[in-house]
Amino acid sequence: MEKTPLVLAALLTAVAVPDVRGGGGAMADPESELLIERLQNESSGNLSALIEEAEGNRAKVDEALRAEIAGEIAKAALGSDDQVERENATRYLMDEVHSSDSTAAKEFALRTLLGFRAADFSDAERQRIADQIHMMPPSPLYSRLAGVAQAERAVPILQQFTDSANFGSLDPARAENDLAWSSMVALARMGDATILDRVIKRVEATEDPTDRAVFMFREVAFTARSEALNWLVDQLGDMNKLPPLKGGPGTPVAWYAARAILSVTVGGPDIIAMSEEEGAAAVNAWAKSLTEWPILR
Repeated sequence: MEKTPLVLAALLTAVAVPDVRGGGGAMADPESELLIERLQNESSGNLSALIEEAEGNRAKVDEALRAEIAGEIAKAALGSDDQVERENATRYLMDEVHSSDSTAAKEFALRTLLGFRAADFSDAERQRIADQIHMMPPSPLYSRLAGVAQAERAVPILQQFTDSANFGSLDPARAENDLAWSSMVALARMGDATILDRVIKRVEATEDPTDRAVFMFREVAFTARSEALNWLVDQLGDMNKLPPLKGGPGTPVAWYAARAILSVTVGGPDIIAMSEEEGAAAVNAWAKSLTEWPILR
């Protein structure tokens, strides 16, 4: 499966294993550590068998090693073109979300699932997501998962969270932790054009240019809609530099737009080694050459 280097790097970052061992560290588990090693060396065709083995061992493994196994399964699945393997991986990670006793491990599994595509979730998992949201208010990340998986049966509940919400006081730096806002971007990702328009208008209303570029551009990109990406393309010409952070030079607004676009598309330019201005220009040229957005959704 083709991925831009920036997307792949983001996905690998998303599966960084949390520290859930506590103060003393986990006891050595040779069987689990051997499974982790085999997952790390897995190339193709054997991932489903390794997932089945991990499922059989889940109850015997401490939380830290469970998180590490889940991370390796996710990385292997995200690099696989086998749809069965990818579905098996999302099922395994969903089980981690619903069965782990560790809050950090649950959040880790949720963040990992956000890197998959809607097609990677079976109808049973989509129903599972919707059922969970109907039973109790979800975490903000879980509401975003409904958007990623296209769990359409969750739409009525997500709409309830957004209908009366006032986003005037939304803290951009904590947007990911806001249930109403997360529900709104999830609905936009599921194709609600009216909601997407509300998302973009709220981003445009963000007065602080640093908040808008650093935190809110990625919220627009999360919707993974062509209209959202077109809006981000319009920001690629903004070479105004944001106030410098930690004594370094200021970063052009366009750079954040470029990174946001590449986070949800495939086939874009590799801008890692480019200057910020060159990277933004390269993404702009690539976007203008497209007849249809190659969205990773």
